[in-house]
Amino acid sequence: MKLNLGCGDVAPPGWINVDNAVGARLRKLPVLGALSHRFLRCDWSPSILLHDLRRELPWPSGSVGCVYSSHSLEHLTRASGEGFMREVARILKPGGIARFVVPDLKLEVDRYVSGESDARDFLSSLHAVDTRDRPIAKRIYGLLSGSGHRCMYDEASLFGLMAAAGLSARRMAPFESAIPGIAEVERAPQTADALIAEGVKG
Repeated sequence: MKLNLGCGDVAPPGWINVDNAVGARLRKLPVLGALSHRFLRCDWSPSILLHDLRRELPWPSGSVGCVYSSHSLEHLTRASGEGFMREVARILKPGGIARFVVPDLKLEVDRYVSGESDARDFLSSLHAVDTRDRPIAKRIYGLLSGSGHRCMYDEASLFGLMAAAGLSARRMAPFESAIPGIAEVERAPQTADALIAEGVKG
């Protein structure tokens, strides 16, 4: 079993794709789903399993072979992220793999400290505050997709979070993975300047 947790609009067959964003819920409604798809270009699949990642995951312990989660962990508070990581470790089989893609906090801080980005660009990169005017369609899409970061990670903090849950971890390059078919869920724009960690349950 392969889980894509916090899948967004990337919901390939062969994976159990899970999200709880407003866009995913709207897509389940025939009229509103069709309207959001047509006018806002919200390409959410109606096959997405709706589930709040802050809650217990609905799979038995030791039943899942791999978990993929791209740009979801940072949308959880620190405490919720710890609970989520424990749940991922719980449902994984021994030897199961979990892969997390998150914004790289150290990279963004280094860019700011070096002068490569100014204060406004730095805050925008964190997605903690909105410092730029955006077209109305993009603002609405942001609301539908649950934008806004509640916690940020560097390598040490992400590896520590994974280790505390019982997952060994190492940094990976985009599309470098022990998960079969990683290119089905991983997208190049989401891996650009990202921190990618893959952990194995002992």
